[in-house]
Amino acid sequence: MPNSSLSYPKVRIDKSGKYFIDLTLNDKRYRLYSGKIIKSSLRPNSYPAKYRLSKAKILADEVYKHLVSNDYCFDKKLTKVETFDSLVNNKLSEPLSNSYRKTLRLLSKRLRSEPNINIFSGKETPYNNDYFKTLFRRFKGLNNHIDNGVTLYSFRHSGAIEIYKRTGSLSKLQTAMGHSSLNVSLTYLRGLEIAELKEEDMPMV
Repeated sequence: MPNSSLSYPKVRIDKSGKYFIDLTLNDKRYRLYSGKIIKSSLRPNSYPAKYRLSKAKILADEVYKHLVSNDYCFDKKLTKVETFDSLVNNKLSEPLSNSYRKTLRLLSKRLRSEPNINIFSGKETPYNNDYFKTLFRRFKGLNNHIDNGVTLYSFRHSGAIEIYKRTGSLSKLQTAMGHSSLNVSLTYLRGLEIAELKEEDMPMV
Protein backbone atom coordinates (compact mmCIF):
# COMPACT_ATOMS: atom_id res chain seq x y z
CA MET A 1 0.00 0.00 0.00
CA PRO A 2 1.51 3.37 -0.95
CA ASN A 3 2.68 5.90 1.63
CA SER A 4 0.25 8.48 0.21
CA SER A 5 -2.58 6.57 1.89
CA LEU A 6 -1.28 7.70 5.26
CA SER A 7 -0.87 11.26 6.50
CA TYR A 8 1.71 11.80 9.19
CA PRO A 9 -0.12 12.01 12.55
CA LYS A 10 -0.50 15.56 13.84
CA VAL A 11 -0.88 16.63 17.45
CA ARG A 12 -3.95 18.76 18.06
CA ILE A 13 -5.89 20.03 21.04
CA ASP A 14 -9.67 19.99 21.39
CA LYS A 15 -11.99 22.59 22.93
CA SER A 16 -11.71 21.02 26.36
CA GLY A 17 -7.92 21.31 26.29
CA LYS A 18 -7.16 17.64 25.68
CA TYR A 19 -4.46 16.59 23.22
CA PHE A 20 -5.20 14.07 20.49
CA ILE A 21 -3.53 12.57 17.44
CA ASP A 22 -5.13 13.47 14.11
CA LEU A 23 -4.40 11.36 11.03
CA THR A 24 -5.94 10.13 7.81
CA LEU A 25 -5.47 6.52 6.77
CA ASN A 26 -6.94 5.20 3.52
CA ASP A 27 -9.32 8.17 3.28
CA LYS A 28 -10.55 7.59 6.82
CA ARG A 29 -9.84 10.15 9.53
CA TYR A 30 -8.79 9.07 13.03
CA ARG A 31 -8.73 11.03 16.28
CA LEU A 32 -6.69 9.20 18.93
CA TYR A 33 -6.51 10.31 22.54
CA SER A 34 -4.44 7.31 23.60
CA GLY A 35 -2.34 4.51 22.18
CA LYS A 36 -4.92 1.82 22.90
CA ILE A 37 -5.50 1.06 19.22
CA ILE A 38 -1.83 0.11 18.79
CA LYS A 39 -1.70 -1.64 22.19
CA SER A 40 0.35 1.17 23.71
CA SER A 41 -0.28 2.30 27.29
CA LEU A 42 0.63 5.91 26.46
CA ARG A 43 -2.14 8.39 27.37
CA PRO A 44 -0.82 11.96 27.01
CA ASN A 45 -3.71 13.57 28.89
CA SER A 46 -3.03 11.49 31.99
CA TYR A 47 0.24 13.41 32.53
CA PRO A 48 0.65 16.80 34.23
CA ALA A 49 -0.27 19.62 31.83
CA LYS A 50 3.32 20.65 31.09
CA TYR A 51 4.19 17.16 29.80
CA ARG A 52 1.10 16.45 27.69
CA LEU A 53 2.31 18.01 24.44
CA SER A 54 5.63 16.16 24.46
CA LYS A 55 3.89 12.87 25.28
CA ALA A 56 1.40 13.47 22.48
CA LYS A 57 4.29 13.95 20.03
CA ILE A 58 5.79 10.66 21.21
CA LEU A 59 2.45 8.95 20.66
CA ALA A 60 2.17 10.42 17.17
CA ASP A 61 5.57 8.94 16.32
CA GLU A 62 4.61 5.56 17.81
CA VAL A 63 1.38 5.47 15.79
CA TYR A 64 3.20 6.33 12.57
CA LYS A 65 5.88 3.66 13.09
CA HIS A 66 3.22 1.08 13.95
CA LEU A 67 1.29 1.77 10.76
CA VAL A 68 4.38 1.73 8.54
CA SER A 69 5.56 -1.59 9.99
CA ASN A 70 2.09 -3.16 9.75
CA ASP A 71 1.34 -2.54 6.07
CA TYR A 72 -0.51 0.70 6.81
CA CYS A 73 -3.28 -0.81 8.92
CA PHE A 74 -4.01 -0.89 12.63
CA ASP A 75 -5.00 -4.54 12.77
CA LYS A 76 -2.68 -6.63 10.68
CA LYS A 77 -3.92 -10.20 10.33
CA LEU A 78 -1.26 -12.49 11.75
CA THR A 79 -0.14 -15.66 10.02
CA LYS A 80 -0.51 -18.95 11.88
CA VAL A 81 3.19 -18.89 12.78
CA GLU A 82 2.98 -15.29 14.03
CA THR A 83 -0.09 -16.16 16.08
CA PHE A 84 1.71 -19.20 17.51
CA ASP A 85 4.76 -17.12 18.42
CA SER A 86 2.55 -14.50 20.04
CA LEU A 87 0.77 -17.08 22.20
CA VAL A 88 4.04 -18.66 23.29
CA ASN A 89 5.61 -15.29 24.13
CA ASN A 90 2.54 -14.27 26.13
CA LYS A 91 2.79 -17.50 28.12
CA LEU A 92 6.52 -17.03 28.69
CA SER A 93 5.84 -13.57 30.10
CA GLU A 94 3.95 -15.19 32.99
CA PRO A 95 5.69 -16.24 36.24
CA LEU A 96 6.69 -19.83 35.37
CA SER A 97 9.10 -22.31 36.87
CA ASN A 98 12.42 -22.74 35.08
CA SER A 99 11.62 -26.33 34.10
CA TYR A 100 8.21 -25.31 32.70
CA ARG A 101 9.77 -22.44 30.78
CA LYS A 102 12.52 -24.69 29.37
CA THR A 103 10.02 -27.37 28.30
CA LEU A 104 7.74 -24.80 26.67
CA ARG A 105 10.63 -23.32 24.68
CA LEU A 106 11.79 -26.74 23.48
CA LEU A 107 8.29 -27.89 22.57
CA SER A 108 7.36 -24.65 20.80
CA LYS A 109 10.62 -24.74 18.83
CA ARG A 110 9.88 -28.25 17.64
CA LEU A 111 6.26 -27.46 16.79
CA ARG A 112 7.35 -24.38 14.88
CA SER A 113 9.81 -26.35 12.74
CA GLU A 114 7.51 -29.36 12.39
CA PRO A 115 3.95 -27.94 12.33
CA ASN A 116 2.34 -31.30 11.44
CA ILE A 117 3.70 -33.16 14.43
CA ASN A 118 1.34 -34.59 17.06
CA ILE A 119 2.50 -33.23 20.43
CA PHE A 120 1.07 -36.28 22.23
CA SER A 121 2.55 -39.07 20.13
CA GLY A 122 5.60 -37.25 18.76
CA LYS A 123 4.72 -38.47 15.29
CA GLU A 124 3.43 -36.68 12.21
CA THR A 125 0.39 -38.92 11.84
CA PRO A 126 -2.70 -37.45 13.54
CA TYR A 127 -4.22 -39.34 16.47
CA ASN A 128 -7.59 -41.03 15.89
CA ASN A 129 -10.78 -40.68 17.93
CA ASP A 130 -9.75 -43.50 20.28
CA TYR A 131 -6.23 -42.20 20.95
CA PHE A 132 -6.94 -40.74 24.38
CA LYS A 133 -9.07 -43.72 25.41
CA THR A 134 -6.17 -46.02 24.59
CA LEU A 135 -3.73 -43.75 26.43
CA PHE A 136 -5.96 -43.64 29.51
CA ARG A 137 -6.45 -47.43 29.45
CA ARG A 138 -2.67 -47.88 29.47
CA PHE A 139 -2.39 -45.35 32.30
CA LYS A 140 -4.93 -47.32 34.35
CA GLY A 141 -2.98 -50.50 33.68
CA LEU A 142 0.08 -48.93 35.28
CA ASN A 143 -1.90 -47.53 38.23
CA ASN A 144 -3.82 -50.30 39.95
CA HIS A 145 -5.33 -47.96 42.55
CA ILE A 146 -7.62 -46.40 39.90
CA ASP A 147 -11.10 -47.90 39.99
CA ASN A 148 -12.01 -49.90 36.88
CA GLY A 149 -15.22 -47.93 36.56
CA VAL A 150 -13.33 -44.65 36.06
CA THR A 151 -13.31 -43.55 32.42
CA LEU A 152 -12.32 -40.41 30.55
CA TYR A 153 -15.97 -39.37 30.66
CA SER A 154 -15.73 -39.43 34.47
CA PHE A 155 -13.60 -36.30 34.28
CA ARG A 156 -16.50 -34.46 32.66
CA HIS A 157 -18.63 -35.23 35.73
CA SER A 158 -15.80 -34.14 38.03
CA GLY A 159 -15.47 -30.92 36.05
CA ALA A 160 -19.20 -30.27 36.31
CA ILE A 161 -19.13 -30.68 40.08
CA GLU A 162 -16.13 -28.35 40.33
CA ILE A 163 -17.87 -25.68 38.23
CA TYR A 164 -20.93 -25.86 40.47
CA LYS A 165 -18.83 -25.72 43.65
CA ARG A 166 -17.02 -22.62 42.41
CA THR A 167 -20.02 -20.74 41.01
CA GLY A 168 -23.00 -22.13 42.91
CA SER A 169 -24.98 -21.51 39.73
CA LEU A 170 -26.89 -24.19 37.84
CA SER A 171 -27.43 -21.88 34.88
CA LYS A 172 -23.67 -21.29 34.55
CA LEU A 173 -23.10 -25.03 34.82
CA GLN A 174 -25.66 -25.67 32.06
CA THR A 175 -23.96 -23.11 29.80
CA ALA A 176 -20.44 -24.42 30.46
CA MET A 177 -21.41 -28.04 29.83
CA GLY A 178 -23.65 -27.30 26.84
CA HIS A 179 -26.64 -29.12 28.32
CA SER A 180 -30.07 -28.85 26.71
CA SER A 181 -31.83 -28.35 30.05
CA LEU A 182 -31.20 -27.91 33.77
CA ASN A 183 -32.46 -31.45 34.38
CA VAL A 184 -29.49 -32.79 32.42
CA SER A 185 -27.12 -30.62 34.46
CA LEU A 186 -28.66 -31.91 37.70
CA THR A 187 -27.78 -35.49 36.80
CA TYR A 188 -24.12 -34.48 36.90
CA LEU A 189 -24.42 -33.40 40.53
CA ARG A 190 -25.29 -36.74 42.07
CA GLY A 191 -23.72 -36.99 45.50
CA LEU A 192 -24.15 -33.29 46.24
CA GLU A 193 -27.77 -33.84 47.36
CA ILE A 194 -29.09 -31.81 44.45
CA ALA A 195 -30.33 -34.67 42.25
CA GLU A 196 -33.83 -34.54 43.73
CA LEU A 197 -34.33 -31.03 42.36
CA LYS A 198 -36.11 -30.66 39.06
CA GLU A 199 -36.03 -27.89 36.46
CA GLU A 200 -39.52 -26.74 37.42
CA ASP A 201 -38.31 -26.27 41.03
CA MET A 202 -35.90 -23.57 39.92
CA PRO A 203 -37.06 -19.92 40.10
CA MET A 204 -37.48 -18.09 36.81
CA VAL A 205 -34.79 -15.47 36.17
